[in-house]
Amino acid sequence: NEPVEAWRVLRESRIASRFDALHTANGVPLIGRNTEIALLDERWALARQLKGQVVLLSGEPGIGKSRIAQEFSARIARDAPAVLSYQCWPHFVSSSLHPFIDHLKRDAGTAADDRGDDSMGAPPQPELLPAQEGDEAPSQPREKFFEAFVDYVRKLSKDRAVLFLFEDAHWSDPSSLELLELVIERTADCSVLVLITCRPEFGGISKNRDHVTSLTLNRCDRDAVRAIVDHLAVGKNLSATVRDQIAERTDGVPLFVEELTIAILESGRGDEDAGRVPREVSDVEIPATLYDCLMVRLDRLGPAKKIAQLASAIGREFSYDVIHAISRFERGNLDAALKDLVVAEIVYPLQNSPRSGYTFKHALVQDAAYQSLLAQQRRTIHAKIAEILTETFPAIRDNQPELLAHHFTLAGKIFRRYRIGSLPANVRCACPPISRQAIILIMH
Repeated sequence: NEPVEAWRVLRESRIASRFDALHTANGVPLIGRNTEIALLDERWALARQLKGQVVLLSGEPGIGKSRIAQEFSARIARDAPAVLSYQCWPHFVSSSLHPFIDHLKRDAGTAADDRGDDSMGAPPQPELLPAQEGDEAPSQPREKFFEAFVDYVRKLSKDRAVLFLFEDAHWSDPSSLELLELVIERTADCSVLVLITCRPEFGGISKNRDHVTSLTLNRCDRDAVRAIVDHLAVGKNLSATVRDQIAERTDGVPLFVEELTIAILESGRGDEDAGRVPREVSDVEIPATLYDCLMVRLDRLGPAKKIAQLASAIGREFSYDVIHAISRFERGNLDAALKDLVVAEIVYPLQNSPRSGYTFKHALVQDAAYQSLLAQQRRTIHAKIAEILTETFPAIRDNQPELLAHHFTLAGKIFRRYRIGSLPANVRCACPPISRQAIILIMH
């Protein structure tokens, strides 16, 4: 008998970035972005020669920033880089260093041998940070964390090239931007490529450095749009007239192209009957906007639409346990609804287990589901979320008070009395005033 190699399970797989979930997408190849990928390839080659590079990838929502980041990350996998991925979220714009601390907490259980050579050192731990920040907070602990973090990245780059992804920087907090600037400054002589994705209004990073490149994504041209439509409609009898109309309506925004094409295909309209003249465009009822398109798709999902709406109030990412507690669906019904949302590519599972968590395909998809709720419905849902998080999920209540504040504020909760002394120290400067009032209410 031949010996059999044995394997031992070390831990559950973790997703460092929401974009890793996009591997389950419809499989549309990256179309019309050869110039952008070529530039990233060039900067990566320079970084591997100890000439650290920074690329600021900006563009409007739905234009394909995350898609390019994902494609490029997969493209350079052959070089076995170390990938450090940090995600910013709108709910944590007032939470100091949230993308970095969140990443460190996700990696806290990583086995030592999973990190590579011990000579590289371990990532700095959040415990190095002070309990609270502000004018009276000592600067030494934070500076110590900053130095330890930059030192870790530099040491890591000595062993192999590093791809440092900082995603959705327009939602970053000031402290994270400060640390990001330090990383950019101190890795100019290292094998590090810092890839930052952001919307056009973002201006938090200094571009006056020789190794910083700004790359603005333009809308896709008509040929690229038609190629996306053709890929999605392969094997379908989608009329040439409808294909042209899709290209006209979507104005070169890839997300809109995908959503509109899928909506038409799901409707069963726009087909050519064998041997007949294609239907007129007026008979197809093509949605006029991305929001209309998304709503058409959500309306077809039955009970899954309610889950999408509830999840949109929770946030871009949501856990199975939280959506189960808030929806009060039986697990079988919830599993079926979530499966429908995944099949429709409204949400993607974040981990191998479907009961771990999910992320909306795009912020615009989440926003469409959220905007479909009436104002009073939103307040009621946010109040329910805040109540359930407070009573059922103590880890969130204790470690993410700003998230509770967000939901209480949007619920329009009115407080009658409070005590400043009841607040934990780290809440003091973590939130804007209106959110802080909400925290005072729930902590009393």
